[in-house]
Amino acid sequence: MPYFKVHKFKWGTSEENYRRIVKKEHQGAVFDVVSCRECRAFFVKETYKDLVSYVESHPIYRSETIRHWFDQSHFLVTEDVCRRIAVNETLSPVEARYRQHLNRVTPLLKQESRFMDVGANVGTFAALLAAQRPHTVVHACETNPAFLVEGQTRYPHLIWVDEPLTNRAKLEPFDVLYVSHVIEHIWDLDGFVEALLAHLRPDGYLMVATPDGDHPSAKRDGTDWWAYIVPHHCQVLTLLSLDRLMVRHGLQRIDHATEGEEFWALYQPTPNTAS
Repeated sequence: MPYFKVHKFKWGTSEENYRRIVKKEHQGAVFDVVSCRECRAFFVKETYKDLVSYVESHPIYRSETIRHWFDQSHFLVTEDVCRRIAVNETLSPVEARYRQHLNRVTPLLKQESRFMDVGANVGTFAALLAAQRPHTVVHACETNPAFLVEGQTRYPHLIWVDEPLTNRAKLEPFDVLYVSHVIEHIWDLDGFVEALLAHLRPDGYLMVATPDGDHPSAKRDGTDWWAYIVPHHCQVLTLLSLDRLMVRHGLQRIDHATEGEEFWALYQPTPNTAS
């Protein structure tokens, strides 16, 4: 039986706690709960579709789960955080990952480059980049209402884009588009890349980071890796499959690296297709 998404946030709420929430509404129900290790989405069998509104309106969802996600996974960007990342002091794993990506992106930027984080969440990476490169015009694109409100509250100096690029009029092109752990959640990959290209300068850069489908853990665990519900939730991409997608749209890979269970790849429009 197909699964459907119930609840996008798991941080701070155990599966037992989740079951306790559900049990109150569905006494005696037998159900399976599956959760995605990456985005913390909950899934139950489609029989329980009425759980969506119930769970999302539950106080635990509002008080514990979202707050913990914001505070633990998306720390507040302060002057002290920026200083520690800049001088490479002892960093948490999350901070170290941000530093790695900053080191990849900042050399691509000129004095007044235009940058957009597509799927910016609450804007942590965009805020770090803006602090390092104050003359860069930094946009943050996020469509999740909870993330958007939190991000706009934390970082009002960022330029927020509040709807999918596929749904809005073309913005002024960007020099760098940064897409981190987003593309695996997109079903219309060709449409998504077309929308990205519509917002990228002919000589611009597209950086994509995603879990690595060639990682030994992925090969060992198959579709259970990262607790993806395939094909009902996330897609698992490899560098080769991403390259093939980009080549179809006239993009060439110019750099890449594997870091842990993810990889990132940098693309540019090929000279004969850039327009």
